[in-house]
Amino acid sequence: TTWSLPITVLHNETPYYIANAELYQLANGVIVIGGNGRSNDSETIVVSRSLDNGDTWLPQQTIYESGKGCWEPAFLQLTNGELQVYFADEAPYPNSSEQEIAMLSSTDNGETWTKKTKTVCFRVGRRDGMPVPIIVNDEILVAIEDNKVWETMKPYIVRNTISDTWERTVLADSPNR
Repeated sequence: TTWSLPITVLHNETPYYIANAELYQLANGVIVIGGNGRSNDSETIVVSRSLDNGDTWLPQQTIYESGKGCWEPAFLQLTNGELQVYFADEAPYPNSSEQEIAMLSSTDNGETWTKKTKTVCFRVGRRDGMPVPIIVNDEILVAIEDNKVWETMKPYIVRNTISDTWERTVLADSPNR
């Protein structure tokens, strides 16, 4: 087996460097890659797409900017074709160390994205993080890090029906956590 020469898919654009890359292939064959653009002043979620199975990549787009941290993008495509990206987000909490799991969506295979995030889950005073979404039957399940006790990370699963798609935030005392 031989390998092709490496290509740059997500570009470090000053003052950002890219971390936490995530690949996902859509039902129509399009491949999306997301990453976390990091700098001293702000954080971003960036996305690029390949229409030819990874041979070439469209220019990356910044789909979210956070004055604070945003981390760990993870993709999920629903059966109706909607593409979702989940990530940990500190932006709503500029005066604390809290963060939530946020979600943006695309109905055109990642070409354009919603501007306003939906809050998937949040625990007051803590940092829900590292989302990993899957579909099981008629539900979206998202495994997260929930540090409800500072010394110990507890993995949790938050859930929502596909038809509801995070219209209500899963809070600490929710039966969906």
